[in-house]
Amino acid sequence: MSEPIDFVLKLGAIQGFFFFFVLFFNKKHNVASKVLSILVLLIGITCFFYSFNSLEFYTDYPHLLRLNWGIPLLFGPLLFLYTKYLLFPANKFNKTDLKLAIPYILNLLILAPFFIKGGEDKLASLDYFTAAVSIGVDNYAIYFHVLQLSIIGLGLHFSLKSLNMVKAYHIGLKQDYASLESVKLQWLHELIWAFIVLFILLIILILRGAYDKYLIYDYQVIFYIGFAVLVYMVSFKTFRLKELTMIQTTHRPIKTVKDEVIINLGEDGKRLKTYLNEHKPYLDNKLTAVQLATQLEWSRHKLSEILNTQIGQNFYDFINAHRIEEFVQRMSDGEHQQLTFLALAYDCGFSSKSSFNSAFKKHTGFTPSQYLKKMSELT
Repeated sequence: MSEPIDFVLKLGAIQGFFFFFVLFFNKKHNVASKVLSILVLLIGITCFFYSFNSLEFYTDYPHLLRLNWGIPLLFGPLLFLYTKYLLFPANKFNKTDLKLAIPYILNLLILAPFFIKGGEDKLASLDYFTAAVSIGVDNYAIYFHVLQLSIIGLGLHFSLKSLNMVKAYHIGLKQDYASLESVKLQWLHELIWAFIVLFILLIILILRGAYDKYLIYDYQVIFYIGFAVLVYMVSFKTFRLKELTMIQTTHRPIKTVKDEVIINLGEDGKRLKTYLNEHKPYLDNKLTAVQLATQLEWSRHKLSEILNTQIGQNFYDFINAHRIEEFVQRMSDGEHQQLTFLALAYDCGFSSKSSFNSAFKKHTGFTPSQYLKKMSELT
């Protein structure tokens, strides 16, 4: 392995150890941050071992041979647990979560006979590192390939499971929040997709390595370089943004609302619309469903039921529709001549340009400029 590659892997290992000690022993951080710190630590350990993955190193330290095998089996499950406890911090770590470590424990049991061997016996297996034909000499070389497939399978399974959890969470947010920017987890999407890409990359690297009769170059080192870089990405964002380890929300998962609901406006529905028209709570860009329900002296559940059955919209779309109506009214009154579209949108309760443009297009079918032009043509 070249010195630059060794250097990158060692840097990833050092950063992983540093990240772990800073987060794990900090009492201010929650369960999610501790799970993340363990995940990053294990990535750092694998990078450390891979940076010394040479015949000379294991000749000097034979008892370190294969200690790192199977550690990546924990990458996917830990990513899933981190996602789970970050999105739903009210949940507590339980014994069921420990079951996710079963594949790694089985790996240790399989390797146990090798670990108890003497140093000379362990050195005899090093032929595996010099020629692929030695597979017949060392049965654990066969197991190594099975292990790689297990790592990929578990990694992709739990990464996709984490992604689905985030998607479901976002759907639920639209039931509780009218502005998603403060709670949007775009960075978590990026983290999960990084894992997915790296596990797919490992598949490609394994297939590429299968074409080489002799393992002159270990293509899988690219996989670990990717994780070394990922360690720095996670560290940078975690130390820069508190939201990566602490999310202040009591959000609970809500079932997806159907796109089309028959509108049957009852007394409660009329009261809701009257309250919004008279008091305009939607001008608060941090308005939540819980806050609105409290103002109406309703339960959160009752508000959700009225929105679903009588209004036919989720909270996010319902509030933004009123914000758009407010924007259009103010634009009709000529306020856009003193303020930019974006400034006017902020006054109407929007918290970002992207959410405003998206909502305006959805509710009117036009961009703000197109809508203004159409108004001018009609007048």
